[in-house]
Amino acid sequence: PDAPRVLIVEDDADVRRYLSFALGGQFRVATAADGLEGLAAALDTVPDAVVSDVMMPGIDGIEVTRRLRADDRTCGIPILLITARAEPEARLRGLEAGADDYILKPFSTRELLTRLWNLVRLRSYERDLSRRNADLGRTLDELRRAQSSLVSQARMASLGQLVAGVAHELNNPANFLCGATFAIEEKLAAGQPTDRVLAEVRKLAGVARVGGERVADIVESLRRFSGRGRPRGPTDLAEGVRITLALLEPRVRESGARVELDVPGPLSVVANAGEIHQVLMNLLTNALQAAPGGTIRVRGQRRNGEAWIEVEDDGPGIPADVLPRIFEPFFTTRETGQGTGLGLSISDSIARAHG
Repeated sequence: PDAPRVLIVEDDADVRRYLSFALGGQFRVATAADGLEGLAAALDTVPDAVVSDVMMPGIDGIEVTRRLRADDRTCGIPILLITARAEPEARLRGLEAGADDYILKPFSTRELLTRLWNLVRLRSYERDLSRRNADLGRTLDELRRAQSSLVSQARMASLGQLVAGVAHELNNPANFLCGATFAIEEKLAAGQPTDRVLAEVRKLAGVARVGGERVADIVESLRRFSGRGRPRGPTDLAEGVRITLALLEPRVRESGARVELDVPGPLSVVANAGEIHQVLMNLLTNALQAAPGGTIRVRGQRRNGEAWIEVEDDGPGIPADVLPRIFEPFFTTRETGQGTGLGLSISDSIARAHG
């Protein structure tokens, strides 16, 4: 690889030649005869390091340092100042201006090379670390986007699993509505309605109202389950359990399971309701799949100021060799095509994100 580039700013021609000779074996050297020329050269070439005398006509090494540090193009260049003044005050002025190191005249070539190499290597490590941090930042952003996408996909999958049951639940009250409305239209179209016809119409209207209310209840449960448009705020976990079980009612009937509910409310927390409902949906769905025809127990309580929800089933349990992996993304014990392996992983991340 190419040797690092060093700019020497020195007004004394003999010292400038000596520095060029001393550094030329290990660095690519450029020189400037005064502070203004050094600033122009540094801005033009942006070297890997600057070696500058302090005492120079015009602007001195302290001012050169200050101006290089003030410019975004040169603020990161390592600067080594050379001075004949040994008093602490002189050194402090240079360090306060932004110099990285000081070397006193007279100095040995070995000391000069060692100090300069240390500065160049340190700056190289800093640049490498900065690049790695930038790469990590981009990777983290990509992971966050991927996580958000996976959460959305898994949530849609959870909702998708409800479609068949909810569609069945909506079908019956929708049939009530349509059948009652059609019968009302027929009876009213027959001519002047009699008292008996009006009584039948009122009865049919009651059937239609019951069907409409059931449809509205199901739609409201879906809306509250999704938490659409609601940021984190007060959320009743007890209500969330009831909403989720209401939507799972067709699957509960299908599985033959019995649900024992012991979640006294309100059990209020600060949360995103839709995300918490997704967790409850995943846990309850897993329990239904693990214990068809069995018993599922859902308990809720406060412990030491914390809210707890527990879902337990009397299925066969989780094998010991599988237990450590249940929160791994994409890990599943189901047949291919029957599960994404994301439900518990996302539930775990949502719970942890909520503290």
